Amino acid sequence: MVVMEDFTKRYNALNTEQRQAVDTVEGPVLVIAGPGTGKTELLSVRVAQILQKTDASPQNILCLTFTNKAANNMRQRLYDMIGATAYKVAVHTFHSFAADIMNKHADFFWNGARLGSVPDAVQLEIIHEILGLLPLDNPLARRFAGELTSLKDVQNALKLTKEAGLTPEKLRVIIDVNNAYIDIVEPILVEHLNPALSFKKLESLYDGLEKALPEQPINQSIAPLISLRKVILDSLRYAITQDESLGKTTNTGKWKQRFVQTVAVQKGMYDERSRNKWWIALSDAYLSYRNILHERGYYDYADMLVEVIRQLELHDQLRSDVQEQYQYVLI
Repeated sequence: MVVMEDFTKRYNALNTEQRQAVDTVEGPVLVIAGPGTGKTELLSVRVAQILQKTDASPQNILCLTFTNKAANNMRQRLYDMIGATAYKVAVHTFHSFAADIMNKHADFFWNGARLGSVPDAVQLEIIHEILGLLPLDNPLARRFAGELTSLKDVQNALKLTKEAGLTPEKLRVIIDVNNAYIDIVEPILVEHLNPALSFKKLESLYDGLEKALPEQPINQSIAPLISLRKVILDSLRYAITQDESLGKTTNTGKWKQRFVQTVAVQKGMYDERSRNKWWIALSDAYLSYRNILHERGYYDYADMLVEVIRQLELHDQLRSDVQEQYQYVLI
């Protein structure tokens, strides 16, 4: 039950734009605001408004935020307005929401097996074990004085990959798509970047590449990949903009060095290919890591995101259950 006196006081303290967001109960609402400008208060008052203006139950409302501190703060504000009902509203960080789905729908995850969260030491031990078995020509197997040098890089890359919602299989598909596009655009870039850069001709360079570079279609199977064509053109535009105030090609030259290098008198996209080779190797290590982790009865922190996303995509029933429960989602 919304405590009307407290709600009215909190509502009246909002500015015009905040009240508009609170009053727009149905449909999408986007609020853009900086730190400390009252976003948490706005979401809390909006939850109270939804409960007051609709037939939705507290259990039908989902509030997501990025830190435990912010989630606790939101819960306390809700409690001040709606009392014990606040504990029926789903207030989560993204990771705790994923964990909640895994607990409530355990049969969809790892065939119902109850896995535990992997300790950091065990995680590093598994990664070290995988890298230690790789052939010496693998980019992840580099050593100095007998010690693996890419251990932390691999650990961080696995974390970022999982937080992007990518499985090993999807990561490999994305890299394969990029490699195929490099094969197409490499001779085009080499041709357009072969002459020495001229400040007066930077716009012509951009226009020429914009016309010459073919589209790289991005569909759901390779999302969230950003088209390499877009990356090339956007970064070139940014470099040209920076050089406008200098009257020379300093930043455009750095851009050129990023995409085209010379090896044994032959120009090509060698650095880009090398980066993709590293990520292909990572996709293989990721697959091994995931399998060993699960065999030993563990999942890691980032698994909570990637596994829930994966199962929601694969299972209509799970997706339908979650959609039916949460009629209002506030982030």
